[in-house]
Amino acid sequence: MRRFVKYLAAAGTATVVDVAVYQALVASILADGLLVALCLSYTIGLLTNFIISKYLVFSESETGTRRQFMRFTVVAGTVFIANYYLMKLLYLLLPHVPAGAVVEVFGKHTTVRGFSAAVVAVLSFFSHKFYSFSIR
Repeated sequence: MRRFVKYLAAAGTATVVDVAVYQALVASILADGLLVALCLSYTIGLLTNFIISKYLVFSESETGTRRQFMRFTVVAGTVFIANYYLMKLLYLLLPHVPAGAVVEVFGKHTTVRGFSAAVVAVLSFFSHKFYSFSIR
């Protein structure tokens, strides 16, 4: 449980970085390029998450850094695809769910991106625990 809390803190920090970069890109130069904004923000979040996870959450893993990063990237790629399709679904569903107050406060793009990130957090933790940073 303690490791999961540490992972949530690491992933939460990376997610805040990711969502902030995404929001800044959408608000400034990429309002029509949501996929490009997602790719850029996700990459920055991924690097943030890998560094924090490697050194603070799964530090007892003896797997080499290169292998950890390759595995981490495979998991992140899978989660990226899940995030993308979940976001597409949420954009379709958003007008039909009572989320008006949340959307008013945070905006449509940030609400969808934040919710999709929260949904895949648990999947990411177990994938990293048992694959990316597995203990031999």
